[in-house]
Amino acid sequence: MISFIIPTLYKTKKLIPLLISLNAHSLVREILLIEDCPYTGMLDGYDFNKLTIVPFQERKFCNGGWNLGVSLVKTHYYALCNDDVLFPTSIIDDVLHFYKLRPKSGVIGMHPTQYDVFKGKPLIYGFVEREIWHMDGGWGALQFNHKDNLLIIPEDLKMWCGDTYNVYYSKYPCYDYFGEKFYTGNDEHSSSTNSELIEIGRNDQRVFEEKYKLENPIWKK
Repeated sequence: MISFIIPTLYKTKKLIPLLISLNAHSLVREILLIEDCPYTGMLDGYDFNKLTIVPFQERKFCNGGWNLGVSLVKTHYYALCNDDVLFPTSIIDDVLHFYKLRPKSGVIGMHPTQYDVFKGKPLIYGFVEREIWHMDGGWGALQFNHKDNLLIIPEDLKMWCGDTYNVYYSKYPCYDYFGEKFYTGNDEHSSSTNSELIEIGRNDQRVFEEKYKLENPIWKK
């Protein structure tokens, strides 16, 4: 079983279909929706029996929301997920099967060729050990991990570089997933359209380079 952790500002139309698909999947035990703003009423009229809303208290930003969710999950496996993505839930089955075969595996993310903006067939189908330590754009939109490889993103990384930190500091090898297409919506994503949040993200990049970047990931040493 797996838990999904989703920080949200309630600004994307993809949130409800994402919750519907996750709520219907037999291997998803819980969905933790971490509010980063006061509730807007977007979910009124919907019944998600696996959904727990963690109410807004103060701005946590994306990485802080993920950290809070990790502290609350009830399952061994968990996913850090943006709120503006859609994907075939067979990806969940593939990832959990891979972890069963290789329990000493670290973070798994979507290879850029799996995004809907990439035209063409997948290069392969399966999992390939990560070779690029600094993440391509969007790699962290959906990351899978487990409690034996528990990772907490530093508080001074608020919006960006959480995925890069996780790959550098994972104690087990990290992998790219190739297979089903993955749909994201940068046109709707608040961190891609809000100038204030973009500036916070750029500061995260500077902080990561100065404080957290390693020559090689821990699992490569």
